[in-house]
Amino acid sequence: MKDTDSHPTKARRWRLPWHGAAVAADVPEMGDVPETGGGPAVAAADCLWSVDARGRLIALSAPLGVSLPLPWWRVVRLERTDRRALAISLKSGQPFSGLRASLRRGPLAGTGLDLSGRGRHGGWSGAALVRDDPPLPDFGTDGRRGADLIQAVLEQTATALAVGTVFVARRERDGTLIPEFAAADPAVGGDIVGHPYRSLGTACGDVLSTGRPLVVAAGLDERYPLLGRFRRLGVTAYAGAPLFDGSEAPGGVLVALGTSPFDDPSRVEAILAAAARCVAPHFRAALEERRLSHAAARFSSLLDNLPGMAYRVRMSPDGRRRMLYASQGAERLIGITPAEMCRLPSDRLLELRHPDDRERTLADTIDRLGRQDEVSLRWRLARPSGTVSWVRSSERLVGRDGADLLVEGLLQDCGAEVEVEDELARRVRELKAVADYAPDWESWLDEDGGLRWLSPGVEKVTGYTVEECRALAGYPRSLVCDEDLGVFDTAMAAAGAGSAVADIDIRIRRRWGEASWCSLSIQPVIADGHPAGLRLCIRRIDRRKAAEQMLHQREEEIARVLAALDLVREAVIVSNAEGTISYANAAAARLLGFEAAAALRGHPWRTLGLAGSSSAPFLDIIESSLASRGAWSGELVLGQGEGAIYLDTRFARMPQDGFIAVLTDIGARKLADEQLRENQERYRALFETAGDAIFLMEGAGIIDCNPRAEAVFGHGRGELQGHGLHDFAPPRQTDGRESKVVAAGLLAKALGGHPQAYEWLGRHKDGSLIHLDVTLTCVPRRGRPYLVAVVRDVTERRRREDEQRHLEQQLAQARKLEALGQLAGGVAHDFNNILGAIRGFADLLSDEVPAGSPGERYVRRILTASDRAKGVVRQILAFSRRSEVSHGTVDLGRLAEECLGLLRASLPATTGLTFNHGAGAAGTVVDGDRDQLSQVILNLVINANDALDGVPGDIQVIVARSGDGAELRRLTSRTRPELALAVEVETDAGGGVTAFTGRFDPDRPHVTLSIIDSGPGIPQAVIAHAFDPFFTTKAARQGTGLGLAVVHSIVLAHHGAIVVRSHPDRGCRFDIVLPMGQGDAAAEMAVSGTEAALPPGTRVLVVDDDADFGDMILAMLEHRGVEAAVVSSPLDALEVLRDHPDAWDVMVTDQTMPGMRGIDLVKAVKAIRPDLPCLICTGYPEALDEAALTKAGVFALLHKPVDFPHYFAQLARALAVD
Repeated sequence: MKDTDSHPTKARRWRLPWHGAAVAADVPEMGDVPETGGGPAVAAADCLWSVDARGRLIALSAPLGVSLPLPWWRVVRLERTDRRALAISLKSGQPFSGLRASLRRGPLAGTGLDLSGRGRHGGWSGAALVRDDPPLPDFGTDGRRGADLIQAVLEQTATALAVGTVFVARRERDGTLIPEFAAADPAVGGDIVGHPYRSLGTACGDVLSTGRPLVVAAGLDERYPLLGRFRRLGVTAYAGAPLFDGSEAPGGVLVALGTSPFDDPSRVEAILAAAARCVAPHFRAALEERRLSHAAARFSSLLDNLPGMAYRVRMSPDGRRRMLYASQGAERLIGITPAEMCRLPSDRLLELRHPDDRERTLADTIDRLGRQDEVSLRWRLARPSGTVSWVRSSERLVGRDGADLLVEGLLQDCGAEVEVEDELARRVRELKAVADYAPDWESWLDEDGGLRWLSPGVEKVTGYTVEECRALAGYPRSLVCDEDLGVFDTAMAAAGAGSAVADIDIRIRRRWGEASWCSLSIQPVIADGHPAGLRLCIRRIDRRKAAEQMLHQREEEIARVLAALDLVREAVIVSNAEGTISYANAAAARLLGFEAAAALRGHPWRTLGLAGSSSAPFLDIIESSLASRGAWSGELVLGQGEGAIYLDTRFARMPQDGFIAVLTDIGARKLADEQLRENQERYRALFETAGDAIFLMEGAGIIDCNPRAEAVFGHGRGELQGHGLHDFAPPRQTDGRESKVVAAGLLAKALGGHPQAYEWLGRHKDGSLIHLDVTLTCVPRRGRPYLVAVVRDVTERRRREDEQRHLEQQLAQARKLEALGQLAGGVAHDFNNILGAIRGFADLLSDEVPAGSPGERYVRRILTASDRAKGVVRQILAFSRRSEVSHGTVDLGRLAEECLGLLRASLPATTGLTFNHGAGAAGTVVDGDRDQLSQVILNLVINANDALDGVPGDIQVIVARSGDGAELRRLTSRTRPELALAVEVETDAGGGVTAFTGRFDPDRPHVTLSIIDSGPGIPQAVIAHAFDPFFTTKAARQGTGLGLAVVHSIVLAHHGAIVVRSHPDRGCRFDIVLPMGQGDAAAEMAVSGTEAALPPGTRVLVVDDDADFGDMILAMLEHRGVEAAVVSSPLDALEVLRDHPDAWDVMVTDQTMPGMRGIDLVKAVKAIRPDLPCLICTGYPEALDEAALTKAGVFALLHKPVDFPHYFAQLARALAVD
């Protein structure tokens, strides 16, 4: 045999049978091919095949009988199962480059099969040789095919095996056998075709029942469990002869039942295998042919009975059609027989379509069938009879014949469907219109929460359009206000679980941000018995909420009204249509004698005990009046006798046919009416006897007046009536305005509802002017405005007011002096500190400057200026009245003598000065301040000298005990005690003027200091202001105006009085009257005039916040050999004393210091060291009370500026006491 490489084969076209069609395949020429185990040439092959590039079998010759198309590897597997050798010649191609290696490892391994050859087109072709060993008998079929061939093979097999029955059965998956073809012995099995056998065991049972030997040759492999079972029963069973249907499990078997003369199992097996090979290629085809025959008959009957027309057409690309088949429904649907339909030309077929539907339906059909889509169209059928109806054509592509399309279809009448659809569309449009115009917001959500449908009502509720809502994330939850998300989620969860939710109130956030109340209802949607989502209905309830809120407010208002009705005094009763009480307030319960209002409810109102004022049946009258007029009012009586209660009753019909009654106890009103009549009489009497004039006016005219009006104006009532008040007044008022104009304006304001109160100047009938206070009030009466004028004669009161005004001016003057005094006292306090330092250092300096030197003169000048400044400060302090009198004993006569001695040198020679001491020292002693009294004497003498104004004259000073004080008692009686600062002035017939001011106690003896000058005297206009601060008659820069003001202040501080008598050209006399004292003046002078020496080593602690003053005191003490220390803070002083309490012999402290007053410091020091003497040195002694100083432990009070002899004398006294 030649090698294929050296003898290439030539391709040749073979015609291979396949289902009756010729199929061309490329196969090698009849030449040598590679042998497999010495196999024959290709010309002797049992079959030829061809495979395409994808490996699918496209051509196959007998006798393998494998259905096409079939993958080549399936063929390989079948041949391997049948233990056959397969020789194949291949053409090489990319898809099969590894075929040779795979076959060698596959199911044909060990068969000696080899693959070789070259080819084109990427496919391959080959030949197969089937070798039988031992040779099989020739089953002649005489050219039969299909069922005939199978029947012949079965009969030959039964003859060859000498068995009674051979059949081919279709095996189901559950093992049931259904014989399809059989050669049966009637004695064995009869007609078995079509009768199912659950298993071969059933068939064996049939044979065994005859008692004949049984040989079973079945198409089963060794794994089939019945084979072992048969063998265990002693039945001869053969495996093999399977009929393949394209799957791994056999779909049919060849079965032989009966006895066989063959003892060689292989022979039986071979005969069965040969028969199977003949039957297998035709078994399925025969089955299909039988089934198709039966199905065709059934299908033809079915098509003829369809409600439409089934058809097959050939369709060209240009749309021309040719009817290939039409069912009997053509005549029923179109009115043309199937044969006539198949003979109709293309244009006539097209004419069966309505002209409006031809172009649309044909173009759509060609396009979609070209894409192998099924086409279902609805169009109008134009029958040859002229009628038109709607039909539906359903077509699909079943094949192609060149460029033409083979189409099968079904044409059905759909007129009823169209009508239903039209009706449905109409209803859908109607429902959509209803839904679109419904005010509610409807939504349909699917099971996943997606929005399937949304009504336009959403825009009415939220302001968002349907498209905007579809674009919202989280719809519809995103539109719910945050406060109601919990309620919304709970409702959605309940609806999702299958429960309907109705009328849940939530707030929806509208497009513009405001919240809107809505009612939410959720209904699960069920379609075909399955959940299809949720239907949400949302309706705006803003008006309902507003109505509910209004209803709630109304209920609250009703509750408040009912609560208020319980507080009113009138009894309120409400009766229903049945005549029983449905409501009564607390006043009704009290009036009718019930414990509580609730006890009245349900009580018949006719039994309340109400009675009319007459014997008439008033209850019937009330009900009749309510029925006809809807109301009744009148008086009723509750009870009898003295305890009867009279009621003013008003009945009104209610909308529900009941009534409401208001009962008012008018017993008090009846009593009030009686009292009113009495009051009217009483008020008329008051009107007639009133102390003020009362006018009743209409407009500007008087219509009535009382007798007092006649007395005020001097005119009778008749003379006054018809006139206005301006008719009884001078032409002009006190402010110059015309009386008539003023009266008109006041009347207009009063008539406008604004009461007027004003002063009016009237004229008496005798012509005298009278001052009047008028109150004008508008009093409406019977719809007309009247004026009531109350006129009071205040002429006498005005006179007293003028006097009072004069007294108030005097009081204001006194208060002004007091205020100025407070200011002056504060300024003088600061001056004292400054003057104390200046004078103290000047005194120290005088001891250091040599006598007779210029420095000594300068020091004396400083001391003189200090004394003058000290005098000014004393005047200020005396004026301020805040410098209290130091209660010392002063001989006023001796003091006057000393002062006059100082003044003599300063008076001019033309002024004569005489002194008269009318009593001894014992008779002119007073309690007071020596310095202040000296100031009084000096100021009065200087003023007397100034009054002389250089003209020769005399000044006389007299100190004497006062007489009985008769004149002073008279003057004092005219002055009120609280007006001691005021100055009372009186004149006598001779032109003399007497002025008095101050206090005078007639029960005490007094000393009088008199200063008399021979000057021109003081005019009356000046004497009243002589004691005013800064008032002076002197030329500029010749006086301060404080002299007499200081005298006035000092005298008042000493509880004294001043009497000034002046006569023009006869001089002036000042009498200073002071209470007589009880002390020893000589002893006081001895103490104040001697500077005491302090013991050596005395240690003094000085506390003063003024550094200059403190340094001055320190220098003065050290100059006299005293050990001293100065601290500027009270707290520092306390710290020094706490550290060294026994280091000091005496302490001198200022009073006014920051942080602590001097008196408080003394108290604190006494707590540390009770025996330490403490003195207070202050320029403001008036702020201290003697009792408070004594209680605090203050030894003595020293004044600023310091009088050093007195200062050291007090220190010595303190040390001596200690």
